[in-house]
Amino acid sequence: MALMMENEPRGTGNTAQTRLDEPGLASHLARLSRDQERRSAEVIIPRVLQVEANADVGGTPPAGTVMLVFERRGEGFLNALEKCLAAQDSNGLKEIYEQRRKEVAERAPMSTEQAIDLLIDLPAYFDFEYGTKLLAVGAGLPTNVGFGTLLFPTNGGDLTDAEFRVRQYTQMQVDTRSDMDYLIVKRAAHLSELERSVLAAVPPDKTYRNITAGGPVHLLPAILLEVAIMTVLGTLCLQLEQEMVSAKLNKEQVDRLGADASARELLAMRREIYERM
Repeated sequence: MALMMENEPRGTGNTAQTRLDEPGLASHLARLSRDQERRSAEVIIPRVLQVEANADVGGTPPAGTVMLVFERRGEGFLNALEKCLAAQDSNGLKEIYEQRRKEVAERAPMSTEQAIDLLIDLPAYFDFEYGTKLLAVGAGLPTNVGFGTLLFPTNGGDLTDAEFRVRQYTQMQVDTRSDMDYLIVKRAAHLSELERSVLAAVPPDKTYRNITAGGPVHLLPAILLEVAIMTVLGTLCLQLEQEMVSAKLNKEQVDRLGADASARELLAMRREIYERM
């Protein structure tokens, strides 16, 4: 499990690394799957906020990414975030994320088993999907954390708002249609004319090729419980944006691969950068 802290690179600070080959991981995931069978499942279409690539507002997600923000209903963070983004209020965004940083700093690391225990005890947790592509599994908020964020790289191609779906699993005894609230912040990418022409060739029914989970970390719920606290301030995300902007297709690649494979290659390049951060 990796706890992401603002201004810290991945793998530093307060961490408890979960490995794909960790003993007992399969049984932990099976336990989570059984818990899902005992819950009511609800599909939610989150509201989407579009941010331009050139937006000069500190605290927006890096250009060419999609950020899912989620909170327990009534916390008020999502409304505040929307207002700050609409007003281009960098100071307001900084205050919101600073509160998140303080909450994260107070959390102790936990084992995979402990994280799964915590997840199963929550009134609600969720998976996140785009079309037929699963982007995140078993995301939830500990009781002392107000809101969480997850970041997903894209190649800058079209993404249909209605294809984003949250599959929320709620305990049967919880009398509510939705214990959580969700917001997607979708920021456009910096693209060359060559890349725009390549991405324009992606069929409308294949836009799931334009977004990625960003590696196995989002598909391990034990990790996700802590990674969900990642903020979008600080040197980490600034570096991520700079490196993603530098990942460019050239004409030789496009001529060799063709438009469809080139669009996939651009996404793979950006995912690789994200995984390195």
